[in-house]
Amino acid sequence: MGRENGSLYTAKHLDSESKSIYYLDILAHNDEPDDSVVRYRRAVDPSIITVKILVGDINDIAPTFLDDQYFGCKLI
Repeated sequence: MGRENGSLYTAKHLDSESKSIYYLDILAHNDEPDDSVVRYRRAVDPSIITVKILVGDINDIAPTFLDDQYFGCKLI
């Protein structure tokens, strides 16, 4: 799935409370032997990129209420 369209997936859910930033080093290749790739490699290898993932925080704890009913009023 990801090989065909470039999508990235995680093996588990990421929790911002334990870690909020991840860095992934991704190596792209074309199934050529390593010696041919190394021979034409430049100083900065364009086939390796670093992806920064920022994990957002969601409120995963539902609110709890102590009373059955609450009443409000409009402040003037």
